[in-house]
Amino acid sequence: MSSTYALPPPNPALSHRKRKRKAAAAASSHSANDRLRVDDGDKDEEELALEEFIFGGDVPGTIDGVLSKAGKELDAKAPQTKQDAASPTTDIVTHDDDSDEPLFTIDTQGDATIFLGQEGKIHDHITSSLNSPKPPPAIILQPKAPVWEDDDDLLVDIATKTRSRKLRKAEAEVVISSTDYETRLRSQFEKIHPRPKWAVTDKKDGVREGDPEEMDFLKTTTTIAQKKDGFHFSPDAIAVTRLKDGNQMAYSPCVIQSVQFHPKTPVMLTAGYDKAVRLFRIDGKINPKIQSILFKDMPIHQAQFTADGKQIIATGARKHFYTYDMEKGTAQTIYGIRGRPEKNIAEFRLSPCNRYIAFVGEGGYIILASRDTKQWIANLRMNGKVRSLCFSLDGEYLYAVTSDDDIYQFETRSRQCLYKVKDISAYKTTSIALSPDNHYIATGLKSGIVNIYDRNVVFGESTSNCSGPAASITPLKSLSNLTTSIRNMAFHPTSQALLFSSRSMKDALRLAHMPSFKVFPNWPTNITPLSHVNSVDFSPNGGHLAMGNDKGRVLL
Repeated sequence: MSSTYALPPPNPALSHRKRKRKAAAAASSHSANDRLRVDDGDKDEEELALEEFIFGGDVPGTIDGVLSKAGKELDAKAPQTKQDAASPTTDIVTHDDDSDEPLFTIDTQGDATIFLGQEGKIHDHITSSLNSPKPPPAIILQPKAPVWEDDDDLLVDIATKTRSRKLRKAEAEVVISSTDYETRLRSQFEKIHPRPKWAVTDKKDGVREGDPEEMDFLKTTTTIAQKKDGFHFSPDAIAVTRLKDGNQMAYSPCVIQSVQFHPKTPVMLTAGYDKAVRLFRIDGKINPKIQSILFKDMPIHQAQFTADGKQIIATGARKHFYTYDMEKGTAQTIYGIRGRPEKNIAEFRLSPCNRYIAFVGEGGYIILASRDTKQWIANLRMNGKVRSLCFSLDGEYLYAVTSDDDIYQFETRSRQCLYKVKDISAYKTTSIALSPDNHYIATGLKSGIVNIYDRNVVFGESTSNCSGPAASITPLKSLSNLTTSIRNMAFHPTSQALLFSSRSMKDALRLAHMPSFKVFPNWPTNITPLSHVNSVDFSPNGGHLAMGNDKGRVLL
């Protein structure tokens, strides 16, 4: 059941007691609700009568009316009763007496709720709500837009461009993160250009005491994982595997004058008359090119790594020569050997001890210079013209052959000639080589014959003092497999094999077993594309053999 309250008629004879009670109630709510303040202190009876006539019978009723209208203005969708629509001149509030649910609510302070239609109790409810302690308002954290974009959050499309497709691990991959993209780029770069040994920090953890040579071998990155002592050649046959050309990524337009392996890392050097030295990373498959070093004013006759691998010495038919620093990447010109008149110092040898450079001079002279300072040390004099020379592995001795077919042994410390010997059967000696174990000496002749001597016998029993005639010697074995002038000779690092070749004839290269002195019959074969071999070299551990030919190729 519902009831309806209408505005009462004006009552000018309102009792003083009732006005006093209503004024006290208004004063109690004055401090809690300034906006709803009703001040009757300064009003006379006529003003109060007018207020009662307009707003109703009491002040709380007045506030009820104001708030009722305010609620209806805020909510345009508020339902209206039939009386609302029928009487525009009167304010009517209708509710169900049996229900406590209000018709409208206004939330002005968060938890202070005002229920309209409860006559006589609104002021106490407002006062108690405003004076009671309130909990702090809840803070709702909304996600903010980022101040900047992190590069790690970027995505890279690797399927659009051809160059980036090789980075995919699966064909379905299209987009990867920038971090993953950088990792794959680094991995791809290191496959082509592996990190050099000098740039790798030594790892002390897990290193055990032992043979230094063995530990160095364990740290190598070469593809042939064998120690020097691990090679045991059979005199009947040799196992050879053909690899990709060492310089397939950059063939030379001219004859390969020099080819050499780096003493410590799997890097190979090539040089020729095109004035360029090229470096390649040897892996047997791709053999990527590392760099080219161009010397504009000098066709290169010979180029070699120093024993420590830190420099390259390059010479030509000039009075000056060049050094290239591998670590700094800079070249330096050395303007000849001071005090020497030579205008051509193209032929030279570096000592394995890394102390000396021996240049072939004019008039039977060998110019001994310091490898470190490149300055003159001494002149070593011989009777005939110098044809070829070589150092012992420890650098204590220097051996040379002359146009007179004499073989000289010099001591590098005293710069004195110790022995001079001669093979009376030899004619026009063109080259000389010493085995790494200092056991054998081999000489090559213009006729293509290779003579092999026992070094301990030749120079141990000889009594020649270099001032008189040369002592006669006899070879252990003479190899006559080739018929043209011997250009190159090289012993295997284990001293178990000797390679010799001639550039005057196509495919003129042989490999002999030591100490049986038998030439391996199964290699090279008829289909081995050697062409005219001009330079040869074994890798430091003996796992690779490089042969540079007249077509600008280096066969491995």
